[in-house]
Amino acid sequence: MTHPNPRIQKNLDLWQKIKEYDQHAAENPPILSKKQKQMLKKHEFDGNALYRTRFTVEASPPAQ
Repeated sequence: MTHPNPRIQKNLDLWQKIKEYDQHAAENPPILSKKQKQMLKKHEFDGNALYRTRFTVEASPPAQ
């Protein structure tokens, strides 16, 4: 698709390159260094807090 306005065409071309880059990045996972893998492991957790919290969830509401 071409546009008569060169500025708009430049933006369209840029967006097309971005889409191609994103598609390529999705198909090929990044190669991480050992340090980057360690940092990812540090931030991965199962949803539980890594520290003790005061918040508790009551199993059932108090009977009245």
